[in-house]
Amino acid sequence: AYARTRIVGHPELAPLIDEYCKGDSGLGPYWQGPGHRICDNLYQDIAFPVSEEWDSASGKRVYFTGAYFPDVKLPEYPLLAVSTEGTLPGEGDIRTDTIFSKTLTWAQIDEWWRSWSALHTYLDRHPEEKERTGQGKDGDILDRFIYNLKERVGKNDVKLEWPMVLMMIRKRPA
Repeated sequence: AYARTRIVGHPELAPLIDEYCKGDSGLGPYWQGPGHRICDNLYQDIAFPVSEEWDSASGKRVYFTGAYFPDVKLPEYPLLAVSTEGTLPGEGDIRTDTIFSKTLTWAQIDEWWRSWSALHTYLDRHPEEKERTGQGKDGDILDRFIYNLKERVGKNDVKLEWPMVLMMIRKRPA
């Protein structure tokens, strides 16, 4: 699973992004739950299966979050700490560098964020906003949010990264 995006080199924007994505004054109330919240929380609420079919002691989560996800309180290892045998260091869950990133223009970011179901729900419930789409700082909720981010970032090509989690568990031999 992956969680809300971050703008590389701008950790100070994380609270602003969080407020837009999940806050009451942003899109938070417009997500269909609980799926978005579960992903945003990087599956921390999902338990590993407990049955004879699964080796529950082998369950492990690897959080590819870097420093941008302070809610995950785990030992942090650089990706280079993975051994040549492909084993992960330490006991239990670990945290390591972010591996999912992409550079986009603001127009591409706008296109992507306009695909979000929460934005569609928001605009359906606020038709006056829908009429202002594409008007920058005077536009709809997304236009205003992107305008605010652009003012702070100051460039057109923006590198984004996404915190991710990988959940692993071994199946017992048959």
